[in-house]
Amino acid sequence: MIKQIFAAVLLIGVVALLAFSVDTSEGKIVVRHGNVEKKPLEIELNKYLCFESKVLISDLNNTAQAVMPNGDTYFFYDISNSFTWLMRQKNKDDVVLWVYSQ
Repeated sequence: MIKQIFAAVLLIGVVALLAFSVDTSEGKIVVRHGNVEKKPLEIELNKYLCFESKVLISDLNNTAQAVMPNGDTYFFYDISNSFTWLMRQKNKDDVVLWVYSQ
């Protein structure tokens, strides 16, 4: 009985920690609309969240942007996150991918 209660409390604690660690507060940008020119947008540090992992983008190195045919621009903390996201897209050939590397 005590083990079950401890396991339940531990599980609730882990879920709560994960929920509070994701910073989706107001003012953080995950997607920008209207980029019909499909150019890379300037990223202001600590203002954008990775679409895939919800991590705050605090450094430009190895970040990525994906621009959809409709002009929606998605931001990624790491190049691998952009490829994970891209593999799930139906129109992979129409997506423009920009990578900021060293």
